[in-house]
Amino acid sequence: MKGHSLEVDSVAFSADGRRLASASFETVKVWDAATGRETLTLKTSGITRIAFNPDGKHLASASNDQVTLWNTTSGQEVLTLKGHTDYVTSVAFSPAGNWLASASYDHTIRLWDATKGRETHVLRGHPDAVLSVTFSADGRWLASAGGNPYERGKPGEIIVWDTTNGQKRLTLNGHTGAVTSVAFGVDGKRLASASADRTIKLWNTTSGQEILTLQGHTDSVNSVAFSPDGKRLVSASSDRTVKLWDARPWTPELRAEREALSLIHFLRDQSQPQSEWLNAISSDQTISEAVRQRALQFAREWKP
Repeated sequence: MKGHSLEVDSVAFSADGRRLASASFETVKVWDAATGRETLTLKTSGITRIAFNPDGKHLASASNDQVTLWNTTSGQEVLTLKGHTDYVTSVAFSPAGNWLASASYDHTIRLWDATKGRETHVLRGHPDAVLSVTFSADGRWLASAGGNPYERGKPGEIIVWDTTNGQKRLTLNGHTGAVTSVAFGVDGKRLASASADRTIKLWNTTSGQEILTLQGHTDSVNSVAFSPDGKRLVSASSDRTVKLWDARPWTPELRAEREALSLIHFLRDQSQPQSEWLNAISSDQTISEAVRQRALQFAREWKP
């Protein structure tokens, strides 16, 4: 799809997948996702992020220190939300579409009534810029990511807020750089975070405990998202790569699967003939029976 005259900074699908919006500094374009045909152009300036509301009838755009809501049929500006005093970095609608959250370099998150344009809460708690906001699937929790993206080695933080009263519920510390992106799992019990420290972390949102750290990127991780079924996680990085991760909860069965796959990869890397894998696995006394059975299954099904 071509049409922007400047670099494209943000994209978003409508909930039904039928439309795609893209934003550059001076325009927002809405496209038919099936045909690639441009259906709407919104002229504005300073656009940083965009988000569709759940029914796809409105689009929010963050620009400079304000948020604008647009009618996606007529292209008319519906509401202008003013209150931030610095660059707005992220916008997100609640699952019901009645609330909108915005994050800013002014260290705050603001919650808005998306139908009336009224500011309902100003959430303060981040000592630096707030770089990302996201709602849980039930709309009860809001997660925000913060830090200074220009100061490497300075830890950022994640805060989970109660949307009913604007109170802080959890503060998650562990990253050694700014936290650039956050995403809830489908059940709201897990939260993924991306950071300038080159890692992705998974958190338990009930206890606040860190579950797992994913390493592999060689530069800042800028965005993270769960698949709709919650089994996979995708990350995007300044190292010019996108990585797909297994995000299933860590269970004994999953541990056995991972160990079995590692064994298969070891046998392959040793240039051992595939015909000899079954004997090697069956005679290995260092692995559990669960790993052995899973590895034997992989060996029989393995296709070079």
